[in-house]
Formats: sequence, C-alpha cells, structure tokens
Amino acid sequence: GGYDYGNDDEDPQDQHSHGTHVAGIVASEDPVYLGVAPGAKIVALKVFTDAGAGSVSDAISGIDWCVDNASLFNISVITMSIGVTDGGGTEIPYTSFCDSNQALAAKASWAVTQGIFVDASSGNTQGTDGITAPACGINVTSVGSVDDNDALSNSNTAVIMSVLAPGASINSTVLSGNMGTKSGTSMAAPHVAGTAALLIQYWKKAYNVNITPFQ
Repeated sequence: GGYDYGNDDEDPQDQHSHGTHVAGIVASEDPVYLGVAPGAKIVALKVFTDAGAGSVSDAISGIDWCVDNASLFNISVITMSIGVTDGGGTEIPYTSFCDSNQALAAKASWAVTQGIFVDASSGNTQGTDGITAPACGINVTSVGSVDDNDALSNSNTAVIMSVLAPGASINSTVLSGNMGTKSGTSMAAPHVAGTAALLIQYWKKAYNVNITPFQ
C-alpha cells in the first residue's frame, strides 16, 4: 500500500535511497544489519517529487492517507524524516511547540489523537536552538541524533525535544539492493519508530492491551 503525492501516482518508488534507508532501519531482515523491528510491514507515502521538491500540502495528504487507511493496513506508527524549510532550503527552528503556525506539525499532532504514534526527525543543523516542523508538534515524538558515544551528531536540539537515538554512520538498505551508510536525524527517527512498533506488538501479544500513542 501507499501513494506518491509528489508525482500524483500510485507508485511511491524511492529515487534517492533516503526512504529506502529509513525503511530498512525499521524493518530490515538482513542478517548483519537487522532493523529495530525486523519484518515490520511498511506502507510508503512519498511526498517529494523525483527531483526532490516537496510541499507541506503533500505531506499533510500523506498523513491523512495513513489515518484514513489505518484500519485497512493496521497502521500504528508514522515516522517522518523530513523538515519544513523557508523555501530556500534553510530549516525553520522552533524552541516551543509550533502547532499554531505550522500546519504540518498540527496535522501530525492530530494523527496521534487518532491513535497513531507519530515521530519526526528534529533537523540536522547542529547547534541551532530549535527543532523543525513537524517534529515541533505538541503530540509528535521529536528525535535528535547521537553517535556511538552518545554525543549529539549533526542534530538540532531544543528543550521540547523528546528523545535522542542513533543517527551517525548507520548502515541500512539502499536502492542498489545492498547496504549503505547515512547519517542524520533522518536515521535517528526510524530507530524510535521501530521501538514503538515493538512496544505496541509486545503489549498486544503479552497482555492483549492496545497501548495508546501517549503511553
């Protein structure tokens, strides 16, 4: 399942290995580079064109698709390794929750109220005092990046940021069918998404409890 809003078709084929790398961090079954939740089912919502251009409205449409199809595809987690910029490629940082002036963050927060755990990368301009949308949504689990020594690694930060996860030199799936290394908060966010999927599955199997995104 999935959709390509960037090109307005039903083939959300990755062109740059970014989404493929993120998906592998969650669900890879490679015997050496195992994902956090190996074998987890993936629904792909592509919100950038093949040329790499994206819009807030397309990203919002992707979130709506997930909520509308949550029952059909058993969607319990949304992970977004994207960030809103000023149109010129510069990230817009926030030190407080940004739902009132960032529509994508507000939509992501709303999806959590509909029963889906949502996380997002905090942005990659290290030293910036603030995180980007949609990570700055009040219900969104914002994820920064650390290296093997637990030091910040190419990561935005803010007092509202939720958690840090591995994001430096991460080996995961790439388009060639092999494994490749990428770094950044884009790689950190799917570590948290995989963990959320495992927690949801554990509580359901062990106790027959459907834990909420807030839990």
